[in-house]
Amino acid sequence: MSKEPLLSNHSQLLAIHVFSFLFLPSQYCVSKLTVLELLLKIAHHVCDDIILERLLPYILYLVNDPLPQVRAQALKILSQCLQLVRSMPRSDANIFPEYVLPSLSWLTQDQEVIVRIAYAENIASLAETALKFLEMAQLDFANQESKDDDDAPIQYQVNKSFFFNFQLQAQNATDSSP
Repeated sequence: MSKEPLLSNHSQLLAIHVFSFLFLPSQYCVSKLTVLELLLKIAHHVCDDIILERLLPYILYLVNDPLPQVRAQALKILSQCLQLVRSMPRSDANIFPEYVLPSLSWLTQDQEVIVRIAYAENIASLAETALKFLEMAQLDFANQESKDDDDAPIQYQVNKSFFFNFQLQAQNATDSSP
């Protein structure tokens, strides 16, 4: 499934900056939650580079917000946005160990239960996405020797039959257990 851009890249960037400029400095929880929802909606229509380079910093900024509802929702939106990424530039190959995970490490000891619950609900998804990024980087490293195109994005291809077989095995294991 490829993303159909509704606007040009410049228009997309302008929209992202306008939303962030207007709402991020706000003290109101509802405004920040609205921005997060808008960023997720935008993420469905922009290229992967924009998600990684423009949306991700804003979302991680809101993960450190003083309001616990905003931190919890930012963590959920972060997970959903990163799942949308299907290719990445080689410069972002280490985005999880160097940027995302260190920004989230303190959330396990957040004083607010709502934030710890959001972390627990999204850690598996984030781990799967980190694994996907690692696999993309490893595939790229293996293919780099045969290609000279250093600026080509790393593509991720989903093997649907593997996931279907995995789901069948999981279902059979669940059905056969007492």
